[in-house]
Amino acid sequence: MRSLSVVVIAVFLLLSVRPARCYAAWHGKKHARIWHDGTYKMNGRVKTAKSYRYANDTITDVIIDTHDTNGYPVFLKHERKGELVEQKTISYDFKKNSVRTVSTYTNATRTELIHYRRRKIVCSSSLDTNNKLINYTRYKYNRHGNEIARNTYGPDGSLLCHCDYFYDNNQKLDISKLKFDCSDVDGNWPDIVIGAGRRTKKTEFDNELNYRYRTEYTRNDSGKIIEAKQYDAEGLLVCDFKYSKFDDHGNWREKEISPGHFIRLEISYY
Repeated sequence: MRSLSVVVIAVFLLLSVRPARCYAAWHGKKHARIWHDGTYKMNGRVKTAKSYRYANDTITDVIIDTHDTNGYPVFLKHERKGELVEQKTISYDFKKNSVRTVSTYTNATRTELIHYRRRKIVCSSSLDTNNKLINYTRYKYNRHGNEIARNTYGPDGSLLCHCDYFYDNNQKLDISKLKFDCSDVDGNWPDIVIGAGRRTKKTEFDNELNYRYRTEYTRNDSGKIIEAKQYDAEGLLVCDFKYSKFDDHGNWREKEISPGHFIRLEISYY
């Protein structure tokens, strides 16, 4: 009996560290809903959000984002001047710990698999048009739930990117200690959010810890974002977004990108 227990424990440890398990975990599971950050973080039970981008009173882009009755995104479509830019179909596994996103472009299809545990991403994978693995990423957290490491691997298991995050005694991220060691990898780089209250900053870094951009948000007395200024690596202002025309749910309906360029949002609710 004791030897059987040892075997079971050994098999469990082997599976828990095997990189391929992240890629294969989706197969054989049914679709259902799980906790997920939507494209639009909005108030109310949003059914469909349609955004129209204008340039001098002419519609250039249309994005349709559809959610289910529990608020989870299930479909997104982006068209530019009547041509398809991207279409996403999102589904969830039965145990509510995985999300599968299939993105369709003009000449290609890409699949993203994301696996959650206690509302934290533990693993993500990218597959190409032929459903072959492009890369996968594993995430680690400390006992406070803050991310402390992120490793991205190639299909052969070789390490492509390693990121380390450090925090002070109050669990505030110490940007000066961030470590990035990455090769040329197709993936998303982390956003760092600093501060709280009416004015906050959001910064994205490249693999050499240089600024990609920095965004400063200004909120009104109700906590709604009314302005977002984006700066480049040189500290020059490149975008100044202004939000207006909020609806009864507190969601914005118009966003000015630059003079003559703006986005209008139409929202339907359950």
